[in-house]
Amino acid sequence: MLGKTACIASILTLSLVGFAFAGPPTDNASQSDFDNESSGGSPVLSGAGEEDRLALVKGEDRSDGEEDLLGRIKLIGEDDWERYSVAQAGAADGTTGEAPEGGYEDKSGTDPRDFAPKFMPYYRYTKLENDLEVHELTLFGLQDFFDGKIAITYELPTIKNVQWDASDSPPVIPSDIDDTGLGDLILRVFAPLGKEKFLGMSWMYGAQFTVPTHTDDSLGNDRLTGGPLLVNIWDLDFLPMPGAFLAMMHITEFTLWDDDDADDSTKYIGRYFMMIPLVQKYKIYTLPEVQFIYDFENDDASLWFGPEFGKMWKWGTSYIKPGFGIDNDQPTDRDFSFEVGIRYFFGWKKG
Repeated sequence: MLGKTACIASILTLSLVGFAFAGPPTDNASQSDFDNESSGGSPVLSGAGEEDRLALVKGEDRSDGEEDLLGRIKLIGEDDWERYSVAQAGAADGTTGEAPEGGYEDKSGTDPRDFAPKFMPYYRYTKLENDLEVHELTLFGLQDFFDGKIAITYELPTIKNVQWDASDSPPVIPSDIDDTGLGDLILRVFAPLGKEKFLGMSWMYGAQFTVPTHTDDSLGNDRLTGGPLLVNIWDLDFLPMPGAFLAMMHITEFTLWDDDDADDSTKYIGRYFMMIPLVQKYKIYTLPEVQFIYDFENDDASLWFGPEFGKMWKWGTSYIKPGFGIDNDQPTDRDFSFEVGIRYFFGWKKG
C-alpha cells in the first residue's frame, strides 16, 4: 500500500519536473477545446464556408490561391483556426459519430463538454478517518445520444472490497469487515445549456442518480438518490497554456426511495477542477480537483483535494490521482485516496 509520504514526494517531483520543462506551447493540437457539436454548437470559422472548413480538415487546399498553410490560417482567422485545430471530439461533418483523420489525438478527455464516447476504467484505494479501507475497480464510461446533444455516463464499482479491523480502531463498528462484491451505480445525464457562452462561460445542466446495486450492506446504501446538476466552464485563454480551463460541477442529491431502515440523505456535492497543460512536448498535464460535500441531514461539511497527473496519447489518457482529506473530523470522511486509470477514446484513428 502506498504511503502518504511516498505519494506526496511523487507529486512534488512530478510538479517540479513539469514546470522545469514547461515552455511556450509548441503543439496546439495536443489540447482539448471542444467548441463543437459536443458542446452544443458547431465550429465557427469566420471567413470560410462549409466546403472550405471540411477541406481544411481533410488537408486539401481550398484557400483561393493561398498555397501554404499560413495563408489558409490567415484566410479563416488565426483564433478560429487555433480553436478548431485543438478540438478533437467532432467528426468532419459536425457530428460526434466519427472522428476526422487524426481526431481524438492528444486530448485528455477531462473537459465536461467533450461528448465523444469513451471508456474510463480506474482503480481507487480510499482510507476513511475511522481507518476503514476501500478498494474499488470501477468501470466508467460515456456515450452520446442524438448527434452529441446529450451524454450519459455510468460509474459502476464492479469489484469493491471493504476492510475494517475492529481491534485497531474505535468501536464504531463492533466486528471485523472484509466484504467483496458490487458497489452502487452512479448515472449522470448531461446536455449543453444553449449554444452560446453566457457571462463568458459554457453552461451545462442535467441530473445525477445513485442506484443501490450493491451486493452486500457494507458496499453501498439501501436508497435511491438523485437530483439536478449544473456545470459551468471557463476557458482560461489569458493563460500561456492553450487548452487550460476551469470547471465547476454543482450536484444536489436527495432521497428518492429507501427501505424502512435507511436514513434519508440530502447532500450538496461540489466538484471544482482546473485543466493545466504542463509539458507540451510530452503532452503531460495536471488536473487539480477540490471536492466540497455538505450533508444537510447531519449539518456536516467535508473537503478533499486531489491533483491528477496525466499523459495524453493518441488513443486516450493514462493518469494517477492521489487525494487528501482536508481538516475532516467525521469518521466516514475521506482521509487519503489513490487512483490510477485510463481514458480510452472510441473511434480514434492511427496516423
